Amino acid sequence: DVESRGLGDVYKRQEWIKSNCHRQLSASDIAAEFHYNTEYFSALFKKETGMPLIGFLNKCRIEVAKNLLSSENVSIKEAAFSCGFNDEKYFMKMFRKHEGMTPMQYKNYFLVK
Repeated sequence: DVESRGLGDVYKRQEWIKSNCHRQLSASDIAAEFHYNTEYFSALFKKETGMPLIGFLNKCRIEVAKNLLSSENVSIKEAAFSCGFNDEKYFMKMFRKHEGMTPMQYKNYFLVK
């Protein structure tokens, strides 16, 4: 069955991560959800998607943060913790890496509009 092996699995894994990225998740938590060893799952995910597992998780978290920052009156710290980061400084570093601006610059962009 093509759907149960291969691309269907990739899609299901990505959707699960997107749906749960706001939780405090580690690579081992995600691997355990799909009944895999962490190292094997991380390698498999990268092979299937071309993106490291934690890189994908952080990308999903940044998308959640962007929605919070652009539509709600939340602080940078609240956004960081609401989207699954447990370190505000790491969140700010990842946000800048993914978006090319700080969370405050992003938030201010929407306040002006």
